Amino acid sequence: MKLETEYIVLGEMIRHRRELCELSQGDLAKRVGLSRVSIATIEAGKQRVLFHQAIKFCEVLMIPMRQVQAQIEEREKGERR
Repeated sequence: MKLETEYIVLGEMIRHRRELCELSQGDLAKRVGLSRVSIATIEAGKQRVLFHQAIKFCEVLMIPMRQVQAQIEEREKGERR
């Protein structure tokens, strides 16, 4: 499992759900206690996310943690092919 894959997948999921919820990066930043710049770099998969931050994103955006893990595993299977 590549660590980078985890951050890329999580960032993509955060961006997708944020857009579905019609939240700006600034709105999401306020809800999770981070800066807008941090949200942008997390969504790009370029910033590591601490466990408690991942939980907060999942709570705010209503993403089940097991869905995050399933997406990571699916991506990794595709990378091995």
